[in-house]
Amino acid sequence: MMTHSEKKIYICAALKSELTALKKKIKCALKKKSEKIIDNAEIFKSSTNLTFIFETLNIGKINATLKTCAAINKYQPDIIVHFGCCGVLKENIKLGAIILPNKLRECDSQCVIDSNILTIKLNQEMPANANIKKMPSGFDYKSEGILSADTILLDKKLRDNLSEKFNGFIGYDMESYAVARTANFFKTPIILAKIAIDYCAIANKNLKFDNSKIYDINEIVKIYNQFNSENLFKKNMDLLAEFLFELLIQNIDG
Repeated sequence: MMTHSEKKIYICAALKSELTALKKKIKCALKKKSEKIIDNAEIFKSSTNLTFIFETLNIGKINATLKTCAAINKYQPDIIVHFGCCGVLKENIKLGAIILPNKLRECDSQCVIDSNILTIKLNQEMPANANIKKMPSGFDYKSEGILSADTILLDKKLRDNLSEKFNGFIGYDMESYAVARTANFFKTPIILAKIAIDYCAIANKNLKFDNSKIYDINEIVKIYNQFNSENLFKKNMDLLAEFLFELLIQNIDG
């Protein structure tokens, strides 16, 4: 049993389903003192003076920035944990690989001139996970970069272009950079971890899209689920939850 001084840990993910396994593991491991829901955030206080705040950010950089900023102001957490699934830019990386990024970068600002797509440099590359002091044993993980963008990347040609342009970056998601940049602005320590569940490209050629239509995000998720196994998702999130739980044990002072 761990003993800790009072500490608040804000745990966030883009999707509610990404929070499930870690939330269950933390609740089972620590003696419960109280539990309540405030403004869609589930707050769990243990008898060891640890307060865990679980919240869904929703998809995209804007949601991630606004929710993280609001959480820091409201709860004043001692540490933020952001995690979830991601794509990978290289097909030689095994699905199910844990990525503990050492750097983050935005990659989705583009300008089209005479059918030429120009990539515009946004915020500078940012280091990640520098505050982690101890690593859990028995887990394989990769410490390379993650690119973030507000584009759902399901195109092989664009994926390969990003992989070539951004050397040292293997992961792709929509929220990590925004959460980390917000945390850094408020000088709040942050741990980030993602797990690879796809190669950022649709393999099913039978899927058709209407380019004239504006899609709701739930429609995109439904289309995505047609080629991504729900069982694989759960298995990977269970593995990531095991890794993060051990990582938190190693790095929560008290």
